[in-house]
Amino acid sequence: MYCVNCGLKLGGRFCAGCGTPVAPAAEAKDLVPVGDWQHEVRYAVLLRFPEVRDRLAKVPESAKTITGEEWLELCDQAFKPFAGVSVKTIATIAAPLYAKMGIKTGKKRASVFAEPPGQVIVDVLCALAKNGLPLVKVHQGQSGCVIEAKLPSDLWAFEGQVVVTVEGIGEETKVEAATNIPGQLFDWGKSTRCLEKLFDNLGTKAA
Repeated sequence: MYCVNCGLKLGGRFCAGCGTPVAPAAEAKDLVPVGDWQHEVRYAVLLRFPEVRDRLAKVPESAKTITGEEWLELCDQAFKPFAGVSVKTIATIAAPLYAKMGIKTGKKRASVFAEPPGQVIVDVLCALAKNGLPLVKVHQGQSGCVIEAKLPSDLWAFEGQVVVTVEGIGEETKVEAATNIPGQLFDWGKSTRCLEKLFDNLGTKAA
C-alpha cells in the first residue's frame, strides 16, 4: 500500500515521507485523491484518479496482446518509489540503458510538450500499451517518472528495453526516450521506428 498524499510505500501507522496517517486497508482502498490529476507527478497518486484508471483500461488495442484491465493491473504493479531523488539520477540508476555494457545498439529522442506532466505520464503509458511495449517498472522522481518497458524481439532484432523519462519543467513537460538492444550492432531501423511511433502517439495525446 502507498501513501495517498505523496506516493511513498507505507510501512507503519504514518507515512515516513509526509506524515500522513495510514488509513485502514478497507478504507484506503476507497480513497480517491482530489485536485487536478493532469498536474500530478506522483505516479502512485496519479493511478488513484478514476479518470486515469478509465483511460488506461480503455487503451485502444493495436499491437498489444493484453486487455485494458490487464494493462491497468500491470501499471499498478510497476511502481517503485525513489523518494527525494531527481529524475535524472533515477535514469542513471534504474535505466538498463545506462547500466549495460558491451555490444549493443539503440537510439534516443527527446521533445518538449505543452501539456502538464501528469497528462503526459498517462499519455506515455497509453502509447506504450498501444504499441505493444509491455510495462516493466516505473521509478518515481521529484518532478516526474522514469518508465521502463520491454521492446519485444522480432525479425529485425533481439529483445531490448525502452526507457522513457517524463519530467515537468515549469508549465511544460520534457520527454526523453531511448532504446537499448544488447547483443547486436545493428537493429535495421527497429529503434527508430519504435521511437517514431511513440512520439507520434504522444503528439496526438495517445488517446
